[in-house]
Amino acid sequence: MLLSVVNNVEVSDFYRNGDKFFHYLTFFMVGLFALMFLYAAVKYAKR
Repeated sequence: MLLSVVNNVEVSDFYRNGDKFFHYLTFFMVGLFALMFLYAAVKYAKR
């Protein structure tokens, strides 16, 4: 049951658009964490 739903979702345009969205979202989150880490490192180094 669930597998057939997943298979239907995979071939739909919605899945491809969603996949692209999550792809960019992942890059955005990684970049955000990197910026936060750099900000904290700089703040710590200047202290």
